Amino acid sequence: MTLRLPLLAFFFVGIATVLTAQDDLTRDRAFFEQQSRNYQRWLETAGLAPRISVRAIEAEPQRVLLYLQFPTDNVDTVKGIWRQLQNDYAARQTGMRLEEALFFKMLQLMELRQSAAYVLLYDTYDTRREPNFFRAIYADAQGLRLDSSGDMSAGRVVMMPPEYLGDLPLPAVFECGRRFPRDIVLTQAYDYLRRYFERQRCDSLPLRVSPPQKLGDLWRFEVTNLCTESLRQTPASVVQPFLSEYGKPADWIRHEKLSFTLIYQGLPGGCRLKCLVEVKVGNIPYDQAVRGDYLELDGPFLPYIRTYAEGLMKTLRGVVCGD
Repeated sequence: MTLRLPLLAFFFVGIATVLTAQDDLTRDRAFFEQQSRNYQRWLETAGLAPRISVRAIEAEPQRVLLYLQFPTDNVDTVKGIWRQLQNDYAARQTGMRLEEALFFKMLQLMELRQSAAYVLLYDTYDTRREPNFFRAIYADAQGLRLDSSGDMSAGRVVMMPPEYLGDLPLPAVFECGRRFPRDIVLTQAYDYLRRYFERQRCDSLPLRVSPPQKLGDLWRFEVTNLCTESLRQTPASVVQPFLSEYGKPADWIRHEKLSFTLIYQGLPGGCRLKCLVEVKVGNIPYDQAVRGDYLELDGPFLPYIRTYAEGLMKTLRGVVCGD
């Protein structure tokens, strides 16, 4: 499906990058289609659907556009839904804003660098009408951006029953009794984790810890070419049904890719650091893999992944807080 709306033009101008033929994202269109269905499943699990849902995914040579839709095209109702979604998500205390969660989940599922991903929402996709509500979530050299139209001061509040508030993975957390500056805390946390992983070895491969993507109070980075890491304490009763669902043998998982999100929060007289870990698994080193070779762990794996993150944070607290 090709979706073209005039409002896209104002923020796409000047963003294009020069890529080689190897980087043509249209070659992975089938993969992106599949992952858009997994994105919809995540929206449902997180309790964000049916208030927003996936409408379409569009792969272009240099970027992938994920279009989300509302269950109505009444602009006042759309504004109310969006405002309530923001409030509901903030109440989950994940440390991320709704816009960040929507964007980073797209990166994780579709295996894109942040400059190639765009999440777009409109009140209407009827090309006979001009949209009155628009949100574009993307990243540039200055960080995560949100372009918008539609006055948020108005809008009908749409109350949703509690059963629509789904489960989300909660980050591991620690607090310091002193107020350390944001950049010092995040730098110390990243440096400790980088050194921790760089000491490991997996099949003689060099482990790769990416430079952090710095987005204000939130830093993200990835660790690749790991052997099994977070799965060590996960019971076979959780792993085997997952492998069976994808038609994989019992010994298929040999490598992991970890995505870390570190979130700093200042407190009166102290500070807090949150750490969210997302995991993908595969049969070959990540450097040798292509899109679709790795599978994401969610659902029943989440408590074990959080336990793994809490173990890292327990040591990290002493490094950052000095106690």
